[in-house]
Order: sequence, then structure tokens, then C-alpha cells
Amino acid sequence: MTQSQSKIAAVVALVVAALAVAYFGIQAKGGVTGLLASGRPAPVTMGEGGAAARSVESEEIGPENAKVKIIAVVPIAIPCHKETIAALRDITKAYPEEVHLTLVDFHGPDAGKWMEELDFHCATIFINSEYKFDLDGREVIFEQKEGMKYKPEHLKPVVEAELAKAT
Repeated sequence: MTQSQSKIAAVVALVVAALAVAYFGIQAKGGVTGLLASGRPAPVTMGEGGAAARSVESEEIGPENAKVKIIAVVPIAIPCHKETIAALRDITKAYPEEVHLTLVDFHGPDAGKWMEELDFHCATIFINSEYKFDLDGREVIFEQKEGMKYKPEHLKPVVEAELAKAT
């Protein structure tokens, strides 16, 4: 075997090994069917002790017939959303009869249902079924982690504007 043929054989062996690892990794996650069932990647679990192991059940606060309905699907156990969660809870305390909050852990058992129903793929906060708002002439988008496209302090003025529209 020539040196060039040896190099080609080594590359082929590496590609086959990588494909085998990928195949068995997908099988361990529920197979291709599970991976693609909803048209988006399956949630990745982080193993024992990871965020998935720290997931919590969904929480609902406030009356179901409230004027403003908030659905927040965020990774509750991860610190990069703690100020957002605190702001949402403060809003429900400030407007106990007007605001209904559904707080869903992004890594919890209910997240997939909400992701399928509302068609999103990252941490997102919906206020009356919307997650993009105009706030003082600039667009605020309640997705990803706080500080990227929104700040936790943007939540209250948006909720107050939604309450004003509902009156």
C-alpha cells in the first residue's frame, strides 16, 4: 500500500468512526424519529447533576381569566434567568387579579408541550401570546437570556401597556 493510499484509508476509518459515534449517540437520545418528531432538535439533557436533573414542575400564579396572560418558558435552575423570574413574580404580586403567569421550566417535563404549541426553540416569554413588543420606540424581544434582547425591567412596562389595552 502506498503512502497516499494509507492516508486515504486513515481518513476513511476516521469518517466511519465519527459516523458510528453519531449514530449511537442519536440512538441513545431516542433515535432519529424522536430527534426530528417536532421538526426541531430534541432537548439535550445534561446528565446526572445537570440542569435537567434540577428541573422543576410548571407553576401557575393568578386567575385564569386575567386580562394579561404570561407564559414564561425559561430554564429556572440556571442563574441567567433569575432576575427575569423575580420580575415576573413581582408583577403577579403587583397585579394579583389582572395577571396570570404560567412559569415553565425549559428543562422540565412540560416544556416540550409549550414549545410545540407556541412554536419556539429557546427561552421565551409570551405576554398575551406575543414575545416582541415596541417599548419607547425600540423593539424588545423576550427570548434567550436576560440582557441579550431584553432586560428584566422591560417586563413591567410591557405588562402595564397590555393592561391599559385590555381596559
